[in-house]
Amino acid sequence: MKFDFPPVTGALIVSCVLIFLLQHYGGYNDSLIAHFALWPFGHEQARMASGRVITVGFEPWQLITFAFLHGGWLHILFNMWALFMFGPPIERCSAPASTCCTTPCARCWRRWRSCWW
Repeated sequence: MKFDFPPVTGALIVSCVLIFLLQHYGGYNDSLIAHFALWPFGHEQARMASGRVITVGFEPWQLITFAFLHGGWLHILFNMWALFMFGPPIERCSAPASTCCTTPCARCWRRWRSCWW
């Protein structure tokens, strides 16, 4: 029996898990959140988990990078389980190249929608 896991879904799962491990166990939590979490327009002061106060603000790349940050073990576990279950059928229905395009678009849409509802 051949296990044929789609490449884009696999790359997304691996990258999310590696970034999660780096974020929580590599000592980069404040830095990753400050630069890659999605912040509102303008600049404001934010107190990080370490107690450090930094200035944060919106940057265009945050529309994509926020989706790779996860808050805890349950958060990453459920998100990666959902990606493992639903990613392969979606990727098999379309080409991997279109999955590379639709995934960031869906993340941007999800973030925009959550800001308004």
